[in-house]
Order: sequence, then structure tokens, then C-alpha cells
Amino acid sequence: MKAFRPRLRPELLDDLAEAFVWYEERAEGIGQALVRAFFAAVALATRQPLLYRNVHGEFRRVLLRRYPYWLYYIVEGDEVVFFLFYPAKRDPARIGRILSRRQTGGGQIQVSGEG
Repeated sequence: MKAFRPRLRPELLDDLAEAFVWYEERAEGIGQALVRAFFAAVALATRQPLLYRNVHGEFRRVLLRRYPYWLYYIVEGDEVVFFLFYPAKRDPARIGRILSRRQTGGGQIQVSGEG
């Protein structure tokens, strides 16, 4: 079986931080459980990234266990690149636009002095 490495995009971590705060404001500890579920889903998708079907072009997704969130990713060579952490109940029409923007470089961290 081919080994894959995970790569988490910075904007994905922003998505996770926002969800963490939302859950922690409701009850202490729930946000921490969300983060554990998030990293369990990352590990699962990294171990078997081709198990999940394409849903938006080359993007695949995995549903978190116990939380209504999708984790969107693509496979690039030996990497599984995670782009979006998105509530399953939120407007699905926005997902394609967000993924397209993030894939084309929107939200990339710019290093000063480049360019």
C-alpha cells in the first residue's frame, strides 16, 4: 500500500479554530473533542485517501465522526492536501466556490520579500 503524507492548508486551520471556539462557547471540552475528531478524520483520509469518491472535481471529502463537518482534500502525488473544513448543514452551493478560490491560491500565506 502506498504511503501518503498529510498537508494542512493554513485556511483549513482557520476553519478548525472557528469551529473550536463555537463549540467551546457552548460547553467546555466539546471543542477539544472536535479537534480530536478532526485529526482522526485527517489520519483516516491520509491512510486511505482514494477510499472516498470525488465530489467537486478532484476534491474528495470525509465526514467527521460525531460532528456534522466535512473535510475536503485532494491527492497530489504522495500528499493528501486538506483544503476545507465545512459544516455539513451550511449552504452546499458555496463549497465549490470556496474550494476553487483556495485551490487557485486564495488564502496562501505570503512570505515578505518574495516576488
